[in-house]
Amino acid sequence: MCKDCRTRKQLLAALRQAEAKISELTAEKQRYATRTGTFRGMSFHGGQITGEKSEFAAEIYDRLNAQGELPDIDGCGQTQDELIKAKDFLEKVLDAVGDPIFVKDSKHRLVLANAAECSLTGRRREELLGYTVSDFFPEPLAEIFWEMDELVLSTGLPQIFEQIVPDVGGRLRTWQTKKSLYVDPFGEKFVVGITRDVTESRQAEEDLRKRLMTLTQPSDDKAITFEALLDLEDLQRVQDAFSDISGVASVITTPEGTPITRPSNFCRLCKDIIRNTEKGRANCFHSDSVIGRQNPGGPIIQPCLSGGLWDAGASITVGGKHVANWLIGQVRTEGQDERRLLDYAQTIGADEEEFAQALREVPIMSQKRLEKIAQAMFVLANKLSLLAYQNLLQARLLHEREQREERLRASLKEKEILLREVHHRVKNNLQIISSLLSLQSSKVLDQWALDLFLESRNRIAAMALVHEELYSAGDFSRVSLKKYLEKIVPRLANPASKENGPACMLQLEEVELSIEKAVPFGLIINELVTNAVKHGFRECQEGELRVGAHLDGSILTVIVADNGPGLPPDFDLGSSETLGMQLVLGLARQIRGTFQAQNACGATFTLAFPLD
Repeated sequence: MCKDCRTRKQLLAALRQAEAKISELTAEKQRYATRTGTFRGMSFHGGQITGEKSEFAAEIYDRLNAQGELPDIDGCGQTQDELIKAKDFLEKVLDAVGDPIFVKDSKHRLVLANAAECSLTGRRREELLGYTVSDFFPEPLAEIFWEMDELVLSTGLPQIFEQIVPDVGGRLRTWQTKKSLYVDPFGEKFVVGITRDVTESRQAEEDLRKRLMTLTQPSDDKAITFEALLDLEDLQRVQDAFSDISGVASVITTPEGTPITRPSNFCRLCKDIIRNTEKGRANCFHSDSVIGRQNPGGPIIQPCLSGGLWDAGASITVGGKHVANWLIGQVRTEGQDERRLLDYAQTIGADEEEFAQALREVPIMSQKRLEKIAQAMFVLANKLSLLAYQNLLQARLLHEREQREERLRASLKEKEILLREVHHRVKNNLQIISSLLSLQSSKVLDQWALDLFLESRNRIAAMALVHEELYSAGDFSRVSLKKYLEKIVPRLANPASKENGPACMLQLEEVELSIEKAVPFGLIINELVTNAVKHGFRECQEGELRVGAHLDGSILTVIVADNGPGLPPDFDLGSSETLGMQLVLGLARQIRGTFQAQNACGATFTLAFPLD
């Protein structure tokens, strides 16, 4: 390599600049007159310079040569070949990138486009280079792209935005583009952009948002306000603290720019002068709505569209709905044009001398520090969005829970009425059956047959009493054992057909039985008490009948005992053929219980079963 070539980087930058200009000339089919001197042996994509040089190429050559930084190209064949290889390698690398990449000059003309950018526009590279977006995009889109380019060129700040653009097939796609500023060694400004298709991800986010809103959205969507989602006093304290620490002004507004919170750390220029004029105030609100617009990529940082001071903003969204803007700023940056700011006083009709004095009071801040503060504000705005959404979701869930509970209470009320009617009808039907049996028994003369009728009537009465207790208690799922036994035992022990019956001794605990166990339990008690009255007091009507119920954990033990002659010596519970004992054993098994019979100063029957 030639020893007086200081860096290949300088040559490569110059050659790329030359290539862009030559491509532009080729596209416009213009040629410039040559100057004295030669720029020989270099070929470029889109055109060639052989034995001559364009006005621009000559300018580059003269500038570098005057500084002693460019040797005779003819004597640097090796360097020339390396640069060409590096250029071809760079082009291939850019073409291999799947996302569209482009570079525009300060006049918005494309000077570089990779293969993906060509595919996006549906044009060949030579049909793009040297042209602007106005040549191949509709006017509304072209204006948006133009304004974003100007913002990058004028501020030097990267910009990220999304736009819906039809592809070559006419299908609408959502593209996210990041544009940054590049300044070459000669001070020329370029916009470097990379675009990414985010259609699928945005659609997935939208689908998720719709699903969430479908699950949580109340009917009155208009009722959702920022003030209802967050405590404004707490938010005011956060805003004031942020302004005190960062040194910038701060306020939270509606999406249209109307303030929600009280301004924090507002400068006198904005608070007392610009916003005190009708035009200035309207421009401030408009600027706040623009700077606070939704932008998921980060904070929007740009000069205020009213006074021209630097501002930044971020949106606060809830479930995809833009509910507020957080705005900060009211600072001057180093090197900002003061004359342009002063001219605004005349535009809004403010006192120019007072305007100038207030402008000098505005703090000056570096662009880098403003960006850091704006990023911190953007993080906090996202946290507020999440908190507001959580509050909204919680409110909706509570609202839905209250509605479900109300519907459940109404449903239970209807079921209670229905169950009450069912138990009432069952009890009445059982009583009708019992009455029919009583009428039928009046025509039966055989005592054995009459006893059968009586036993059947008692069994029906035992079941009817369960439904009567359910109906009268109001709890249609459980029966009070104590109340049930206090009613049924005296009825069975002292029927109306007998003048004197045994004395009933009841020792009962407060226990509740489920309806599934109450009916079989009632039938068992009916059989045991009836058996005691029938066999235990056959010879003596003035005996004693004891019924006890004791709960030990979840096991209920019920004892029915009499002081009669007791069980026969040959009594075998397992081989008993009487219907009553067979019913008792079968019903005991049904409620997963055990049943025992023994003599202890009379006959004693013990039933034990779990309540659960």
